[in-house]
Amino acid sequence: MSKAPKLKNVAIEPKVTLPVSVPPRPSENAICPVPETAAVSWKPAPATAPIVKTPSMSPVSPTPEPVPSEVVIRMSSKLPGTSSSNASVPARSNAEGLEGGPAGSVVVWVWASQRARRGGEGDLSLSRLGPASDLAPRDRDDPGGARLVNPLAVSFRQSAPRRPRMASRKWHHTSRRGRIGREDFVDFEHSERARMVMDQVERFVRERVVPNEAVYHEQLAHTDDFTQWRIPPVLEELKAEARELGLWNLFLPDKEYGAGLDNRDYAPVAEITGRSFLAPEVFNCNAPDTGNAEVLVQYGSEAQKDRWLKPLLAGEIRSGFAMTEPAVASSDATNMKATCKVDGDEIVLNGVKWWTSGAGDPRCAFLIFMGVTDPDAARHQRHSMVLVPMDTPGVRIVRMLPVLGHLGEPHGHAEIAFDDARVPLDHVVAGPGRGFEIAQGRLGPGRIHHCMRAIGAAERALERLCERAVLRVAFGKRLVDLGGNRDIIADSRMAIDQARLLTYKAAWALDAVGTARALTDISAIKVVAPNVLQKVVDAAIQIHGGEGVSDPELTYLASMARALRLADGPDEVHRGMVARLELQKYAERGS
Repeated sequence: MSKAPKLKNVAIEPKVTLPVSVPPRPSENAICPVPETAAVSWKPAPATAPIVKTPSMSPVSPTPEPVPSEVVIRMSSKLPGTSSSNASVPARSNAEGLEGGPAGSVVVWVWASQRARRGGEGDLSLSRLGPASDLAPRDRDDPGGARLVNPLAVSFRQSAPRRPRMASRKWHHTSRRGRIGREDFVDFEHSERARMVMDQVERFVRERVVPNEAVYHEQLAHTDDFTQWRIPPVLEELKAEARELGLWNLFLPDKEYGAGLDNRDYAPVAEITGRSFLAPEVFNCNAPDTGNAEVLVQYGSEAQKDRWLKPLLAGEIRSGFAMTEPAVASSDATNMKATCKVDGDEIVLNGVKWWTSGAGDPRCAFLIFMGVTDPDAARHQRHSMVLVPMDTPGVRIVRMLPVLGHLGEPHGHAEIAFDDARVPLDHVVAGPGRGFEIAQGRLGPGRIHHCMRAIGAAERALERLCERAVLRVAFGKRLVDLGGNRDIIADSRMAIDQARLLTYKAAWALDAVGTARALTDISAIKVVAPNVLQKVVDAAIQIHGGEGVSDPELTYLASMARALRLADGPDEVHRGMVARLELQKYAERGS
């Protein structure tokens, strides 16, 4: 690519200062948005200034825009007490070798920053200069950069949390627990670190995981006797490769233990792993280990972390979560009848649990058991969580439960009996009576993970649907041209994209204000995402005809979608939560 000619008659300023008004420090829980608007205008350069053509300009286009000689940046914020700020920046060439691009470049990049969550400090400063052609058709270093008329491009970024703003919208949320904000920006853009991880994970799933799915299936024991289940060697090989690449424990936002990605950044990674039933475990991001690891990171003692968390994060062991019970309606967790009573320096467990996912895995080393410790305590302070080694006397796997005929080898979903099972008192997580507190903290991120994996699975089902529709012929036409199949494909695409955006919003809310104030969003996605997956998979099965109901992949996805509408609470419970929070806005009117 030839260099753009040097500009003449354009002064090069040695220093640029761009003042910006700083909003007052908000309250502790307030969210301080970045400037709502950023309008950019320019004044034409003098007639003596030459016209610079860049590679992105069409050779048959009319006379190009004149080189700008001044940029005016206008910013405004709706926070009380702020005012509009203007800053003029003379257009500058790179004739003197300024940093950021070859001689003759006149692209100006501007960095605008504010402390988004604690407020108080802000600045607007020139970040770097670079060639306009670098932005065409998309600047991979900064997809959030706004592309303006050549040869000028201006990008605004938010410095905390350090990610460019590309798409945002306003929303209101009111609940008894508080109001998220006035008109808060929902930032769907991901950090540079997240985009790098997404690219690596996508490539690894495409090139290494999906091609080995058939090998994994061949290496299974293929028996209903869970005591004979074994782990396919290819899985351990893929895990070793992923860990060597640093694609490991991506779900943990704590940099000491994980990749340091928050919920918004991990969400698209979870979607990619959802495209293969094998991928979550390859990256050590599989449930229920993810939730159990989060519990230990947040609430576990140092001794508990050393014994259970470290080998779990190393991928050496697996775990289970024992909460649901067959004797009661477990959608209301306060119905729980299993007990974990303190007896001296021990805690004694009794009861029956089922749908304990992962308990059939030969590497499953421990369970997190939830039961009633003090039945006379307040409703949400009766329960405790206890770490229970699988080899504890009195712990017995009764059977593996099939999901629409699938036993889920080699992990399974177990019914487990606890008969006077005793463990040391120091196996209680965070102390007696804190079970519900821990459960609520565990479920928020877990639902983001489940829903994004469901969206990834829906994308794979839609691919199968479309491939069948365009390749299969009936009645002299391709299936895509028969009946309402085009409408079905369009509806599937729209539904998947809507579910993704809603889940991104929930992930943002979880990071911004925490689980308690993001309940509407967390409950909403738990209804929407599994239903979208079920609908898309059903359409894929239907277009495959008889083959669809016998296809291993499609039937697995169908069973996964149907079960997910019950796991972590049925649709009805989550709809009830959304309705309750919505109606609280009108409680005073009805009184």
